[in-house]
Amino acid sequence: MNEQLIILLTEKGQLSQCTYDKGQKTVMSVTTGIYSKDFLTGLLQSAAEVLLIYSCPCFTLVPGSLFDVANSYNYLKLSHFIETDSEVLTDKLSFAGMNLVYAMPSAVYRLLTEFKHKITVRHHIGILMQVAPALGYNKNEMVFVNMDGGSMDVLVFAAKKLLQCERFASSNAEEFMYFLMNICHQLNLNPENIQLVLAGDKGADSDEYKLAGKQFPHIAFAENPFGLALPEGIDFSRYFNLLAASTCVL
Repeated sequence: MNEQLIILLTEKGQLSQCTYDKGQKTVMSVTTGIYSKDFLTGLLQSAAEVLLIYSCPCFTLVPGSLFDVANSYNYLKLSHFIETDSEVLTDKLSFAGMNLVYAMPSAVYRLLTEFKHKITVRHHIGILMQVAPALGYNKNEMVFVNMDGGSMDVLVFAAKKLLQCERFASSNAEEFMYFLMNICHQLNLNPENIQLVLAGDKGADSDEYKLAGKQFPHIAFAENPFGLALPEGIDFSRYFNLLAASTCVL
């Protein structure tokens, strides 16, 4: 069996994992928990192949033509405060012609390097950038919003080309709508004509969804267009960050 362990780790210490059979395109289990060094070590020791997705707000995108890996720290420092005990990492996003630069706590990085022979590390924004345009909605302009633990990632696409990528801290539905409408205003997008796609931990009963529905008539939750077989009761949209990673070309 060609199994891969996919782990989503956030800067707040939340950890989700799934076991994925690549040959059968089947997700066999999904569990959530809290990060600890011992727990993550146990997961990494027991798996033959691991994809770890790190989610944090400290990231920046650099066009490939301007990128110099030696300047990675400086790129990130332009827009973020970098904690002293951090490692600056880069993901090459060939599909977008960009490089994604981000920071990870050194303690986590050192643990991961012990298993570097079998682990691939990626930032979650790169996963969203690759997968969101493939969701198949027929509107030319799409705003994809991933909500997770009080944060919202907003990615705007036109003809499947990324126009803007932002991450905000959002504590309520009013803040959610403020950021969303502000991005539409900046890009001169009419909410009535675009496709709004939601994913993450806010469902159809949330105030965010109800408010957005009043401004965006074309609103939907991210569906599973990749033919992934999921365990019973697992919502693809709710675990989008984790499950969508199984479809990525890294």
